[in-house]
Amino acid sequence: MKNLIVERGTTKSLSELPSYSIALDGYVQGPELDMANRRISFDHHDKCLRMVTSATCKQVFDALCLGLDPSQYTVYVNDVDGDTALSVYLLMYPSSISNRRVRELVECVAAMDAHGPAYPVSNQELCNAFYDGAMAPERDARRNRTYGTTDLGEL
Repeated sequence: MKNLIVERGTTKSLSELPSYSIALDGYVQGPELDMANRRISFDHHDKCLRMVTSATCKQVFDALCLGLDPSQYTVYVNDVDGDTALSVYLLMYPSSISNRRVRELVECVAAMDAHGPAYPVSNQELCNAFYDGAMAPERDARRNRTYGTTDLGEL
């Protein structure tokens, strides 16, 4: 990943982004590809079927498995949650996809993000460790109602 741009609440169309752009989880509404200009939207909230479209981190994981090289891309984020944070991690460290624990984490975060906490996951302990550890600052900011003013880049 070349660069990370964090702009709270921003949404744009894919055509508004420069070449070599990846939009995550709502920055561009809906999953979309423009490979001629190297622009990709990994979204699972708009213009998709929730039961069919994978969560953002799973879309990113699959793209990396299929050969996406994110090294020249700028990544755009408008919100920070577990799905987006894990997606950014995968794009920063694409070789991590060969790690069995990373694969398990992607599966459980994707399932919970797409379908909610009641969805059964294969490794609840790993999922809990991620949300209670890496995502604790985000969770705490939401709970104490400071998320709206917290610097998302810092978070």
